[in-house]
Amino acid sequence: MKNAAFTLLFLVFGFILFAQNHQLKPGLQVDKYNFNPFSLADVEASSKGLLPNQTISKPSISKAKDISIIPIGTSANAYGYGWGGGQRSLVNMNNELDLITNVHRMGGTLDPGQSSGDLGYDISIDNGNLWSVMVEVHIADWYIPGVYCGPIDVARYPSHGIFNPPGNTDPTQAYAIHFAPIMDCSNDIPWGGYVYGRMNLGNPGDSTKLILSSDTAAGYFQYIPDGFAVSSASGFWAIDYNYNLYDSIWLEQLIVNHGVWNEDLEDFVLEQSKLPCPTEFSEFIPPNNRIEFSPDGQTGYITVLSDNGAVEISTGRSFYPVIYRTEDSGQTWSEPMAVALAGENGIGGVLDFLSDGELEEVFIGIVPPREEIEFTTAFDFDLSVDAFGNPHIAVIVGLTGADDYSLITDVSPSSGKVYTAAFLLSSMNKGDPGSWVGYELGRLQSFRGYFGEDGVYEDNRIQIARDHAATKMFVSWLDTDPAASDQNNQPNIWVRGVDIINHTLTVNDAGQDLPDNVTANSAAQDSACFFALGNEVLDNGSGLYEPVFVYEDFEVFWGNVQFMYIQGFHYTYADFQVVAIDDFDYSTANNFEVSGLNPNPAFQETNLTITTKNPVIARISISNLMGEVVKMLPPQYCNSGVNNIKLQLTGLYSGIYFYTLEVGGDKKTGKLVVK
Repeated sequence: MKNAAFTLLFLVFGFILFAQNHQLKPGLQVDKYNFNPFSLADVEASSKGLLPNQTISKPSISKAKDISIIPIGTSANAYGYGWGGGQRSLVNMNNELDLITNVHRMGGTLDPGQSSGDLGYDISIDNGNLWSVMVEVHIADWYIPGVYCGPIDVARYPSHGIFNPPGNTDPTQAYAIHFAPIMDCSNDIPWGGYVYGRMNLGNPGDSTKLILSSDTAAGYFQYIPDGFAVSSASGFWAIDYNYNLYDSIWLEQLIVNHGVWNEDLEDFVLEQSKLPCPTEFSEFIPPNNRIEFSPDGQTGYITVLSDNGAVEISTGRSFYPVIYRTEDSGQTWSEPMAVALAGENGIGGVLDFLSDGELEEVFIGIVPPREEIEFTTAFDFDLSVDAFGNPHIAVIVGLTGADDYSLITDVSPSSGKVYTAAFLLSSMNKGDPGSWVGYELGRLQSFRGYFGEDGVYEDNRIQIARDHAATKMFVSWLDTDPAASDQNNQPNIWVRGVDIINHTLTVNDAGQDLPDNVTANSAAQDSACFFALGNEVLDNGSGLYEPVFVYEDFEVFWGNVQFMYIQGFHYTYADFQVVAIDDFDYSTANNFEVSGLNPNPAFQETNLTITTKNPVIARISISNLMGEVVKMLPPQYCNSGVNNIKLQLTGLYSGIYFYTLEVGGDKKTGKLVVK
């Protein structure tokens, strides 16, 4: 009896001790996902006076960085680029056409007295040297001053992309596609409608305007789309949340808007469908979504920051990416797949980015094992897809706070950094569980900054671009030096590149293992607010990569905004120097085994199994009988243990081939017969 009582006491004490070990210290600063379904229904600049504490103080610059800052279009207020995670598809770079486009709301000094509910483009057809600005594409015909709900087509928060017919190299034969929500009250108060259309880049007067209101009888409650992409293979895509505004009900569905090109109409026909998006929460919609396709348009992903209950340690507590995959240009989509940041299946780079000392600053008592620590994403992100059809997610990651779905944004006394970092989360096998690695790109100095007193805020606004070959990713974000402000409202633009084949990162100007401050010592220092990054970098084909940046320059949030294009910042091949994945023990790479192909002979696809003692990157090539490489497969990340790899054989004629598997310099070759 005494032994039983002692055992019970021991278990109770152990449970209490365990709970204490996982308890966060009180008083840590946190930020939460702010969801207000009506907060984005801003009014025109002329309807409000200047708000206090909105002036952005600009530094005295003593040395100019080797970049050019070129003024392009204007807008009536800083809402032109959105806020609180509003970085939609605003800037587009098309290397096939040497074309850069910037979409925004109109008004400001170049469009005096006009409505910011109109939309326009700034366009360059020579890689950003010369610009045509304020090319108007949408005029709000039904604008009623002071009325912001009803039969109106005042546009807000646009996205856009370039539809380039296959094989075309003439920008005047391409089309710009815009898509924006309008407040027509078809989803009751105030949102519900879309306005969208296409503009002929060779003849801007040749443009269309189409309006689609919510069909609530059919269960479509349109809101404010986040994700937008254009694919020459399938048209345009816009992803929205099915959210009943009147009853404040999140219907746990995504609205997939697909614009299909019609040759006879020379325009897009919009198709709508719903995609199940189950969540552990019901009182708000997920913080953010994105859609993107591979360069060939075949493989694509819809990604949502969410919590669908599939990650045990995060259920009801933390956000993480949830992805849907298509391999047939969007005709069908997979079931949602969770990308676990935390727990026993968490991503190593995420679990390890904070030092032991920093964790001791956060937890009471003994620091728990890293697999038992809750990690979360912040509240915005961006998505790209590489040449092999693999997804890459740029996102801020940190520790979950005491409150559900909160992020600890306090500053570490030891490191002087926020307990967060910018990450590139990369899959080595089309988003499948266990295929993800995390590249830590840089620690943050600040998180959320406020502009004025009416709740206008902005986080780090992290975004991603790929090179034209889609083998390198470039991630950029905003961060403010605490010496300029204790909030993220006087930011600089930071960037870092990742070579996803060689797993190397860029070094900064000083050759350090750090990101670059693009706007330091320039006219944009401490004032590059609400920036946007193009979907691709300007790629000259000879190893020079120039990210395409545009930011908003303004003195007061409700006043005139000048859009600024940053030209000249670039990386070269030589800048990719830091080995990013250093936990692979290549010295023991020969301790791996490869099964024979199954099936073999094969048609369209086959499988092999790699068994290894250590995590490795496996590279697979297929050669013909003359020894010529006829197909390179995407690099495969393999965990220790047994890894099953699917080999796609599309494009190979019937015959005899040899496959070569290379791991850490060691190679194994086998025979492949294609039927």
